[in-house]
Amino acid sequence: MKQFLVIPLLLIATSALAQTQIEPFAQSITRENLKNHIYTLASDTLQGRETGKPGQKKAAKYIAAHFRNYGLDSLHFQGYFQPFNLYKYDYGAVNIMAENTGKFADKLPYITFFGTRLFTQEMDFRDTLHFKYMGYGNDYNKSDLSDSVVVLLLDENLGETYKRVKQIASGTKAKYFLIFFPKTGLFRYDPERFPLAEIDGSDRLKAMTYKLKEPFLGKHLAKYSSYVDSIQNFVQTKDTIVMAFANPWETKRLLGLKFKDLKKLERKVAKGKASRNIELKNDTAICYINNKNYKLDTLKTENVLAYIEGSNKKDEVIVVSAHYDHLGKRGKNIYYGADDNASGTAAIMEMARAFQEAAYQGIKPSRSIVFVALSAEEVGLRGSDYFVSNSPVPLKNIVLNLNLDMVGRNRNNEDKYSQTAYIIANGKRDGMFKRTARKIARKNDSLKLSSHPGLSERMTWSFSSDHFRFKRKNIPIACFFTGLHPDYHSKRDTPDKINYAKLTEITRVGYKMLWNVANSDKNLKVKVKHPKKQNFIEKMFD
Repeated sequence: MKQFLVIPLLLIATSALAQTQIEPFAQSITRENLKNHIYTLASDTLQGRETGKPGQKKAAKYIAAHFRNYGLDSLHFQGYFQPFNLYKYDYGAVNIMAENTGKFADKLPYITFFGTRLFTQEMDFRDTLHFKYMGYGNDYNKSDLSDSVVVLLLDENLGETYKRVKQIASGTKAKYFLIFFPKTGLFRYDPERFPLAEIDGSDRLKAMTYKLKEPFLGKHLAKYSSYVDSIQNFVQTKDTIVMAFANPWETKRLLGLKFKDLKKLERKVAKGKASRNIELKNDTAICYINNKNYKLDTLKTENVLAYIEGSNKKDEVIVVSAHYDHLGKRGKNIYYGADDNASGTAAIMEMARAFQEAAYQGIKPSRSIVFVALSAEEVGLRGSDYFVSNSPVPLKNIVLNLNLDMVGRNRNNEDKYSQTAYIIANGKRDGMFKRTARKIARKNDSLKLSSHPGLSERMTWSFSSDHFRFKRKNIPIACFFTGLHPDYHSKRDTPDKINYAKLTEITRVGYKMLWNVANSDKNLKVKVKHPKKQNFIEKMFD
């Protein structure tokens, strides 16, 4: 019996000793350090850190300077930078806005429906119109709708919807259409399956897909150029048809319905049981159209990387990531992005510093760790896309991606979530990663780490941050976040609203979790592969 007990007891003692050794370094992660980073990254000077803009460049230099001062390895990248190029077709702005009479009317006086995809000529004007809801548009009457924005449900594909748009436009003089989709959003439309150019060649309509507005990597340039070539072949006409799209959240405000009621409405309309028998929450729209010539811009940007070499398992690597870019400015308003994602960036900077200080004392993890501040997340996870396609370490050696995105606030801005954070894990050993983090968090009364953020946020977060790029390569992922809030992607996401006590504890838990995983005796290696089967979201991102 004693022979069988010796090894487990030794392992427990060794683990406890290791935890005791790193505790001072975990405690060196302080509220003051995190606060200083966030107030710098989310300052007026950095202007919202929009990809390719001066503010993003300043943020990159700030992060790199700290990595250098900490004494971290640069992985042979000059200045700690992994540079890459993005390309963007600029076709101007076409917006339909509605006066917001809902809960956040004082903070968001107008709901703006971005994403207009179709237009026929260059224009620059404003007008005040009225909304008219018409379901799928099957039973419209031929009244004059020239002063209206026609609100339609998206059919099974955009081609069918557009055919109805043409019918209504020709029969009623309507020129403005707002399309909404309770089910799966704009991504229901597959431009390869239902190419707009083939809807009606005689229509002579300039057509654009959602893909052309977003920046993309050079490897996709030829594919996107073909879209633009097809657009250029259309001849401009004097007629104008404007189509904008509303996601379920915007539609909720416009129609005053809950999400589940939107889905019920769509089912009723599809069965012919409901069409125009709905009262709109808003009745007035302001249209603003400003289309310019197509222009291809090259955006130069960079990820910022640092490296801690492991000891006896140094060929195996954990990648710790957080995106540092944000939305920049919209007019005079700065979108500071304190929570999204100066919070995650500050956290990985502090983790990197603590690991390096431990290494100076001879306390090194078994596995190596790459810390990467990623750019271009807000424009389609492009920084992480570039990283996994041009990884400085073999992908087959990456055993985990720990991603931190929005880790500094309370879910829904509510005090009852002031101690709550969430971990989502996927892939080999996902249960181990969650258990490890939650076990560490349980030792701290000031933080509750849950793996159940709610179904909608769990589904959204599975593909809407940089860990998605690693997951698509079959690399195990874990993601920390603290939930969405009304200030998300608004100018109100400022440093003064960060819950710094909570952020400090999350960063310490992340640091200890990394230490445990980096020193685990378990076999963490996986077979890297790119899944052949893809759902509509994965196709969109790929």
